[in-house]
Amino acid sequence: MDDLLISESSKISRTDEPPATRAAEAQSVAQPLPLYRVGTLVYTRRALVSVFLWMLWGNFCFTMMEMILPRLLPLQLQALGASNFAIGLLVGTIPSAMNFVIAPIVSFKSDRYRSRLGRRIPFLLWPTPFLTLFLVLLGYSAAAAEAMHGWGIPAALGLSPTTLALAWIGLLVIGFVFFNMFVASVYYYLFNDVVPPQFLGRFMALYGVVGTMAAFVFNRWIFGWAEHHMKEVYLGVSVLYLVAFMLMCWRVREGEYPPPPPSDPNSGIFSSIWSGVRTYFTECYSHPYYLWFFLGTAFWSVSQASAVFMVFFAKDIGLSVDDFGKVLGWQSLLAAIILYPIGTIVDRLHPLRMVLFGITTLIPFNLVFFFAVHGYNSFLIVSLLSLLPTAIFGAANLPMYMSILPRERYGQFCSAQAMVNAVLMIAGTALAGKFMDWMRNDYRYLYVWMLVFQVLAVVCLMFVYRGWRRYGGPNNYVPPQVDVTPAPGFVAISMEQGQTRSEG
Repeated sequence: MDDLLISESSKISRTDEPPATRAAEAQSVAQPLPLYRVGTLVYTRRALVSVFLWMLWGNFCFTMMEMILPRLLPLQLQALGASNFAIGLLVGTIPSAMNFVIAPIVSFKSDRYRSRLGRRIPFLLWPTPFLTLFLVLLGYSAAAAEAMHGWGIPAALGLSPTTLALAWIGLLVIGFVFFNMFVASVYYYLFNDVVPPQFLGRFMALYGVVGTMAAFVFNRWIFGWAEHHMKEVYLGVSVLYLVAFMLMCWRVREGEYPPPPPSDPNSGIFSSIWSGVRTYFTECYSHPYYLWFFLGTAFWSVSQASAVFMVFFAKDIGLSVDDFGKVLGWQSLLAAIILYPIGTIVDRLHPLRMVLFGITTLIPFNLVFFFAVHGYNSFLIVSLLSLLPTAIFGAANLPMYMSILPRERYGQFCSAQAMVNAVLMIAGTALAGKFMDWMRNDYRYLYVWMLVFQVLAVVCLMFVYRGWRRYGGPNNYVPPQVDVTPAPGFVAISMEQGQTRSEG
């Protein structure tokens, strides 16, 4: 186990001494212990294992919390009589629109933020209590709507009780998404800052396994129970997330960072902002290679916009909510078993190749779901068979980002992808709901939606694959860079080319 994980986290060193001095002192105290470094952080084996455990436990509870909105909110909205368009709007369109605005700002600020707690932890720590509060209030939204109806508020405002309830839920969704965007935007950047590079691949594989196990627990036991105990599920998952994430922020510490780039004191605020925006958009959006990558990954996200209606398809073919949750739970359990071995194959063959293989193999299963699934047994069998390409994609997706995007601008380019993703998801989630309305609530057509956008994702990523081969391929890849000539008064930061090496 030690050879697989390496780690201990007694206490992570954070002093003003040079890293070399701290390394020498650590070796003099414990000569036989291997030391692992990332930035100015120096870990012993026990220390690194402890960091892994705290971050994986945080991921388990974070995954449970993230499943609440897409799994439970559609059921709440349908119980209120909301249309499919309204469900898509509240579950997908509003979060995507907010992500478009918030993610780039938060990513930019986090890269340049410096504090006693680091540059990532503060963006995880302070929003957590607020997003927990909004999540709990969402769980009690039905009770709040009944109370407002009893007080005569709908009549006083000239609204129907259902309209007021939907408006109340919409406000809570906006509050939750606002604070959650801080956490969701920065959380994944923390990995590069605190996990030594030689263990990042294995950490991401374990991260996927833990996330899959969280999905299994939620789908197998919690999801079915939520139909009649909605408030308790919201409250329990919210409190679990709050405690676990606050503890993780306390136990995982960041190292020291170089000072952020200085601003030009002679430039005006508007000139500086405009120059920064110009450089950001030129670097991220002027090269076709990155545009194909952004479109390919965004089309995959749009293909999943119809997944919120899957529970309704399951009910149409005779499954209860509990049955549906158990099928997803078995999927998650099997995925947890195969995810780590798949991760080792991803390291050997390269994540981009495996993402293309996973999506391409998954496309025919949409036709199988559409034509051949008519009950519990066929739904279970096809769901389990389609798990392999789904797991391949899941294991390779985030490593693909790390292997394709420039290392020195990883946060910036991730936020640029998030903006493209948000634009397409704003339209996609609303249109997916409208598409279900056009199909007269025949939820089988959700798989037609998935098929179309998965094909588009493969087409775009094939252009990325051609560019990846041209820029060095598996052994000598260097991300292309854009030469930006900054406007006067703006201190430019050159985009260095970081070389990514992969076996295969």
